[in-house]
Amino acid sequence: MLKVDTKKSAWELTNRLFPTDYELDSDRSRNAGYKIYYTTNPEMNAWISDLGDRLELNYPNGSSENIWIESQNDNAGLTLMEFLKVMDKDTFVSIGLTVCGIKFEARHSAEYFIEQGDTLNNKKIQKAYMDDCGLHIRLEN
Repeated sequence: MLKVDTKKSAWELTNRLFPTDYELDSDRSRNAGYKIYYTTNPEMNAWISDLGDRLELNYPNGSSENIWIESQNDNAGLTLMEFLKVMDKDTFVSIGLTVCGIKFEARHSAEYFIEQGDTLNNKKIQKAYMDDCGLHIRLEN
């Protein structure tokens, strides 16, 4: 999985990976509901989907890959409890913490962390992001 920290970095990486020049395809974008950039090579079927939190590169051979954008977000500084209280209690969340240089991560429902995570609940969120595996929350040490 490819990860970058800004949209600009995602496009820079796309320009290195994508095999051709591309341009915004207004018709495809309108139909899809998000921006689609299609190859300028008429002999290829390749495009880039701008999905907001990631760019999906679709190659001529039928394969695809995502460049995930994990920018700093507005959740930084909230406590875990403040964040979990606004979520659906059945949503599964992965919570990560580093202790003495060792990274720990646990995946449970938001409700579980609210009820069982006593020592974690007042920790501040350093970063929250989504990937193929779901929501991840990294806590301050």
